[in-house]
Parts: sequence; C-alpha cells; structure tokens
Amino acid sequence: MKNILLFIALLLSCSVICQTNPSITPPNNINFQFRILRDTPTVNPPPPPPPEVLPREGERMIFFVHGLGGTSDSWIRAADATEYKSLNIQDFPARDAFTRMPTYNEISLTNAALGLQRALEDYTPFMLDNDVEPTNNFIIAHSQGGVVSRENDRLVNLGNEKLYNGIVTFGTPHQGAQILNNSPHMAQDFANEACNELLAGPLTEGVNKSFIKIVTNQEMVEELLQAGCGIINPLVPVIFQDYSSGITEDYKVGATAITNLNASPTSIHRIGFYGIEEEPIIWRTVTSLEVAPPNGFDYFEADKDDHLIEPGGTVFSEMIDYHNRYVVWKAIAESRNKARCTWQWSIPLWIPACISYENGYFDAVNTRNAYKRGVDWWDRANDNYKEIIGALSKQVQTKWFCVCEDPHTGVITRIPISDPSLCTFSRQGPANICFPEEITTVTLVYKKSDGVVLKESGGNFPGADFDIKLGDSNHQQMRNDSRTKWALRNLYNGAYNSFFYTVEK
Repeated sequence: MKNILLFIALLLSCSVICQTNPSITPPNNINFQFRILRDTPTVNPPPPPPPEVLPREGERMIFFVHGLGGTSDSWIRAADATEYKSLNIQDFPARDAFTRMPTYNEISLTNAALGLQRALEDYTPFMLDNDVEPTNNFIIAHSQGGVVSRENDRLVNLGNEKLYNGIVTFGTPHQGAQILNNSPHMAQDFANEACNELLAGPLTEGVNKSFIKIVTNQEMVEELLQAGCGIINPLVPVIFQDYSSGITEDYKVGATAITNLNASPTSIHRIGFYGIEEEPIIWRTVTSLEVAPPNGFDYFEADKDDHLIEPGGTVFSEMIDYHNRYVVWKAIAESRNKARCTWQWSIPLWIPACISYENGYFDAVNTRNAYKRGVDWWDRANDNYKEIIGALSKQVQTKWFCVCEDPHTGVITRIPISDPSLCTFSRQGPANICFPEEITTVTLVYKKSDGVVLKESGGNFPGADFDIKLGDSNHQQMRNDSRTKWALRNLYNGAYNSFFYTVEK
C-alpha cells in the first residue's frame, strides 16, 4: 500500500500527467484499426565547414534559456561544459565563449520575452568590458524557452536593442504544446483512475482479511476508495499550477500568440533539435523528470532513463506484483468454487460451514477482480499518457447500412445509406425484413514525440536551416545526454550553419 501511494504521488508530481480511458476494449460493433503516422526522414546536416572559416571579430556570449518552471541552473551542465576548459570533457572541447543563464517571468509570452530582454541587458556592462560583440551572440533554449526567445526576437525587430543573432532550440513546441490543451483537467482524471485502479486490489484484500465476511464488504471497499482517492482531488490543481500559468495559454495548440509568432518574419540564424523517445515513453519521461533528473548525471551522461522499468525498478516490480496477485487469487477463487456447498443438494446452505465456503468464494472473486483492475491499468497507462500529449488520438467514423433479409431465400443484403430513416420495410416483391445498422470505426493514430512535445511541433521551427532529430532523447534528457553532446559539438563546429562556429579554447 505504501509503495502504491508513493507511486501515485510520483505521478502527480510529474509535469506530464495524463487522462485515461475506462477501457480500450471496443463493443462488438466497433472495429479498431491501428495506423502509425510515419515520421518524415531526419534531415542529415551538411559536413562541417572547411578550415578557412574566418574567426569573428570580438568575443561571443551564449545564452542558455530554461523552459517552463525552470531555473538558471537548468542548463548548468551544458553551459559549464561549453565555457570551462578545466573540465577536460572527453570529445567535447570548451569554446572561446562566455555563457550565461538568464531567467524570465511566466505571466504571459510577451511579458516573459520582455523579462528575458531585461535579463540580457543586465549583461551589457560585462559585454562592454570584455569586447563582446552582440551580433556574435546566440541563444540555446530548451522547451518553452525557445518560444520565449523567438518572441523576444520578434519584439527586438519592433525596436528593442538586439543582443544576439541566432536561436537554437531543444524540444521547443514551435507549433504549440498539446499537453497544455489537455492539462490539468486530464490530470485530475488520470489521478483519480490511478488511485482507484491501483488501490482496489490491496484494499479489497485487506478488507476481506480484516472484517467479518458479509455481502457488503465490497461496498465498504468502494467507500474507502472514494474517501481515500478524494484526497487527491484538491492536490492536482496545486501540483499543476505552473501548467495553468498565464504564459501557457499563449502556446497551446491553436493559440493566437503562437500563431502570430509563427507568421512573424525574422532574419536571425535558426537551428532546431527535437527528441524521439523510446517506448514506453510515460515511464522514461517520469524517470527523467522525477527519479533521475538530467543534471544529476555527470556531463552529457544522462542517457539512462529506464530506472522505473528495468528489473527491480518500481514500475517493473509493481506490474509483476499485481499480475502475480491476480494469478494467485484467480487460483484461490477456482479452488474455493469447488469447495462450495451449492452442488450438494442434500446439504442446506444455511449450515455455517456452507456460509463460510460461500463467503470465502466471493471474497476470492472480488479480490481477483480488484487486482485485475490494477493489471489492466498498468497495461494501458502508456497509451493513456500518449493521449494527453497528443501522441495518440482516436479518429471515429460512423457509417449506416440498410440490412435486408429475404425471408424466402435467406439472402442478406447490406446497402450503404446516409441516414437510418432511409431503411424501411420493402413490400415490393418478397416481404424483405430490413433494419438500419450502424458501424463505427475507430482508428488509432500514433505520433512520435520526446515524451512531452510532438515531433511535428518540436521539429517544425519556422525558417530554421535544419530541424535535427535526437534519437532516444526525451524532453528532459536533451539538456545533458550524449545526443546533446553530439548536437552541441556539431553546432559549435559550424556543421549546421557557419554562424555558430565557435573556436576551441
């Protein structure tokens, strides 16, 4: 019980909680089809520029900008690795550049962009003292930070002082973040279902062991679930307060602010990196968010994100435990069913032994069914999570047919119709018996993502020279994993655009 409660708390503290569906088993008249929305081929960057790339005049600053709810330390590993030669990081030489990690408010997109501008302007005295030429500077931004930086660029073009000439984004939802459209209301549903489905088994088992065996034991379990899981309801809005802040309204999918931003012209240099996470994305994403945050690893070593699902991990162990308990109670139910008195007609059911056998059987059935709820939840959690981030959607199509049977020949015909009212009894010739039939087809469409941002958004930086895939990097990992090391090394070597070429120290 303790582990389950801790696990639910872990999920609630995750910044990407999702909604679930009661079941993915379709009714008899629904046909599920599975289709993968294919990812477009990754654009291979050009080879590094020739050695004759001319060094720029003046020094350079690189601004590392954090994402939603981040701090000035969000990029600390990458920023320090870039600036300090003394770190001696293998295959990643430090560069002749100063790094800074500005912060901003999250009231609205415009306010955040203005806050970023003020933070950048605070560095101007340092720039003057160290011969830093603003047009040499560029931004490296994570997630929301990329949208804020682009909005800052838009405002700069309207008359503010320009302190950089390039933007590089990692996991930025350039076309909006579907998770923001769905949270936090879907988080409430997810939390409620997780609590109910995961606690049902242990509570049912505990009640049946601790109380007099009566028919109302199961009602008691439901009351306990309602009371216990009701505690979670007021916590969800508090946990998700960052995701209902003003700025998130501006880059939901379809938001006016992100639409206008994408339509705004700019002449700065642009490169975008997007991640494609491995399955199951929910547990890998939760790992990098809460269990093993990227900056807890050494420089560019945050590649491991399977702590929860590896043998011995919390999710792995809980899944095995629920399955085993379901199997055990299924066997107990079958055994107790054989011991019931119902088949012995000569023995009345009111005999105490028979009552005990009967109650024991129903206790086992209820406990088996309760653990099956948990087993099913573990099975569908990943797909449910994909729904909230937009990586899984259901396309529903309904068609009507008029089904007629000739009573004389038994021949059945099915004719497509536009409306059920068009299907009537036919009295011409044989008295056909007709009835309208509705067929609903549900197509599941899967899309690739980094666990938070869809590829179609993170990999669609308007006007960028390149949108480059970071394979197996989730939304948080890409701040400090080996793919980030590869991406930044190529960036500084000028592989994508010679503007970003930065001399080694």
